[in-house]
Amino acid sequence: FGQLWSIRKSIFPPAIFVVVFTGFQVWALSWQTFIPVSLKKSPDVQQVRYKYQVPDLNYYLAEKNLDWTATLQTGKQHDRRETLTTQGFPLAETQITSLSLAKSFITGTNMTLDAFQEKYNGNSPILGVPVDLNYNSYFLTLEQNLWQNAFGGGVRAQLNSAKKDADIQTLQKKEEIESALLRGGNLFWQAASLSRKYDESEATLKRYAELVEKVEKKARNRYTVPGELAQIQAQYFDRLQQSRVNKYNFEQAVSDL
Repeated sequence: FGQLWSIRKSIFPPAIFVVVFTGFQVWALSWQTFIPVSLKKSPDVQQVRYKYQVPDLNYYLAEKNLDWTATLQTGKQHDRRETLTTQGFPLAETQITSLSLAKSFITGTNMTLDAFQEKYNGNSPILGVPVDLNYNSYFLTLEQNLWQNAFGGGVRAQLNSAKKDADIQTLQKKEEIESALLRGGNLFWQAASLSRKYDESEATLKRYAELVEKVEKKARNRYTVPGELAQIQAQYFDRLQQSRVNKYNFEQAVSDL
């Protein structure tokens, strides 16, 4: 929750304010705004969010197996070989292009569509004249799983398992955020309570300091009874020690917060 600099109190607990300094920003934080600010700025809450940033990752990985996949290949082949039939002919060129589309369905069916094109530009070895030929081929392949993934049973089971795992991680994320907020809330009220206790001890110490000053004046004028000044001074030092203890406890609570 950043570094806490001070806590100001009033008679009613909901009016307690916390001045929080984090980085170069300062927030006057009351109990009513504690939850919204903590959800945005608390390092503990942010850590939980990063931990469960992608709760449905396994579902995406399982679903990725059902994506379309496309493969495109193209290129040219140049033939400069000299034979008895091609001697003296210009360069022969062949351009080959292939496209493959593949898809797996939730029914356990795998489909593949292949398209193949070949263009030949050269000379006929028999007739000796220029030749420009195109060859086109198309293939459709269907496969059906009939064993462990019969009709998609294995794929559906994997998707359902991944979906349930994502739901569990989402619930765990909410629970851990709630736990972080509860821990922060307990520290908030603990620091507020110790702050009030420290302020009250400071006010009491101030009254005792004034009382010691009055008794010392009386002692100088010989108006005190024997031991009165020593008793008041002892009470003052007792309140001083208590105030120091309260201050230490408050600063420790602030450090924890």
